[in-house]
Amino acid sequence: MGHARYSRPQLARGEGRQWKTVKKDGNVHFIEKLDSKKSASMPMHTHSKTKVYASVENGKLKSISVMNPKTGKKVMEFHLSHKHNGHIPHIHHGNGKDRTEGMAPSKSQLKFIEKLTQKAKK
Repeated sequence: MGHARYSRPQLARGEGRQWKTVKKDGNVHFIEKLDSKKSASMPMHTHSKTKVYASVENGKLKSISVMNPKTGKKVMEFHLSHKHNGHIPHIHHGNGKDRTEGMAPSKSQLKFIEKLTQKAKK
């Protein structure tokens, strides 16, 4: 598949890309880093109608970014592979300076994570 047209806005303007789409399922794009040896920030902004980006590494779901469909900016991010404030998985609301500390996901958010985890395996 072709390169995704998203990531941080400056990357979307052609200064380099960090991610590629490996699978689409509705409004969810499953993405992988272009270079697995380098670190890459999850997309902070989208220029498409995609509302959810799920990063996959070696077939395993690592994190999920949920975008505001009106503004295209990230509104929450789930981290599934590391602990924050004693929570794994954990969630951050907001973006940049307004980002909240890692919190435990709600029951409905845990169902959402499980649903995407199953889709990532298919």
